Amino acid sequence: MKYHHIAAGFASILLQGCAGAGGGDFAMGLPKPEFDRVFVAAIDVAGTERCGGKVDGALVRSNLIAFQTKRALPPQHIQNSGSTFDTAYTQFKQRIAGQADYCTKDWKPELANISAYEKGDFPDVR
Repeated sequence: MKYHHIAAGFASILLQGCAGAGGGDFAMGLPKPEFDRVFVAAIDVAGTERCGGKVDGALVRSNLIAFQTKRALPPQHIQNSGSTFDTAYTQFKQRIAGQADYCTKDWKPELANISAYEKGDFPDVR
C-alpha cells in the first residue's frame, strides 16, 4: 500500500504539532511503521467518504484496534492507534472538504484497501 500524493504533505502538517510525541522513529506515540499504517487507513476512509464511496469508517477503526491488539502491540500503542486514526481522519476530512475538484483531480480510489480494512487486514505501507 502506498501513500496518496496529496497525503504526504498532510502527514507532515499533522505531525508538526506532535514532533515531541515520542521522538526519533516515533510519530504521535507510535513507531513510524504503525503511524503510517494508521494514517493511510484514516485518509483512505476520509477520501472515500468525501467522494461518495461506500465505507464503514467505524468498522474500519474497530478492525484497526482489533488488528493492533492481535499483533500484541503495547497497550499504549493500541490506544495511540485509535487516537491517531481519529485525528488523521478528522483533520484530513476537514482539509479536503472545501476542495471542489478533490474527487476528480486528487483522489485515487483505494477500494482494495477499503475492502481489506473492512475485513480486518491492514497491510504495511511502503
